[in-house]
Amino acid sequence: DRREAQVKEKCASLWSYLVLNRGHFTNPTYGLPVDGGSPVVDAREPVLLPPPATVLRNVVLWADYFLRWSPSLSFTHTTGPGRLVHGLGPEGGGDGLDLTESNIADMTV
Repeated sequence: DRREAQVKEKCASLWSYLVLNRGHFTNPTYGLPVDGGSPVVDAREPVLLPPPATVLRNVVLWADYFLRWSPSLSFTHTTGPGRLVHGLGPEGGGDGLDLTESNIADMTV
């Protein structure tokens, strides 16, 4: 298909554009890793980064909210402004969340 359409001959390469405008797409403050470590902001003044284990020690998933599981897979979602569809689970029932625009606005912090 591509050969028949002569894509290679008729279309400009994105890579050619990127190479010609390399300065626009590169970060001038990025430095190569020093001693094989993590990348640094400026190779002349290396930044000391803590080990990943130290950084990730306090990462907490909100398991009670985001990893909830329901055997009925029931939920409610909007199909348009202010409209709800109830009971999309396999049993056709379910309470779900009220996701009307007014309730979503109330949920924002």
